[in-house]
Amino acid sequence: MARSSPLRAHQRALDLAVRIDNRYEQARALAGLAEHLLSTDPTEARRHLERPLVLIVPTGAPERFEIERRLDALKQSTPTC
Repeated sequence: MARSSPLRAHQRALDLAVRIDNRYEQARALAGLAEHLLSTDPTEARRHLERPLVLIVPTGAPERFEIERRLDALKQSTPTC
């Protein structure tokens, strides 16, 4: 399956953030990937939201609240694996 351009962009951003060990940017890239996966693969989207939450909470960044909100909404709408 071909990946869309936004997915590729988020994946490239994630790869770079991992390479430079920037947890905040890793979290943002993973959240972006999750956003694009919501309609096609909610289970994978959920995994992509759980990972950035672990990364971003220690940074104290306020984006964590949006990630928590989206993860909670996704958990309520999809069964656990």
